[in-house]
Amino acid sequence: MIHLIQTQAELNSVIAQSHHKPTIIFKHSTRCGTSSFVHAHMQQFAQQILAERLHIGMVMVRVIEERALSNEITRRFSITHQSPQALLLKGGQVIWHASHRQIESTAIRRVLAVSQ
Repeated sequence: MIHLIQTQAELNSVIAQSHHKPTIIFKHSTRCGTSSFVHAHMQQFAQQILAERLHIGMVMVRVIEERALSNEITRRFSITHQSPQALLLKGGQVIWHASHRQIESTAIRRVLAVSQ
């Protein structure tokens, strides 16, 4: 499942969690058709993660509703904001990020395999 985060305290927990398991932050615009398409793809990927019992976390930030949190992610990781956008964290650092239709489960799996 993709867990919604809404506070900086939750973001801090996500970053800490990434020291124990890779974690994806998905930045989603609830007003964008492309973001809705990618959101559906990410939901499917989250179900695959559960079915395969992979040790990967996945959270979502709604960029309009949680604008301050979205901006904090941009500031902390020095990655220009886009939506939809996915950031893969490992050890508290972004090891991969993509936006729009470059957000694909195969790309995420490839990066995870290389970073093991």
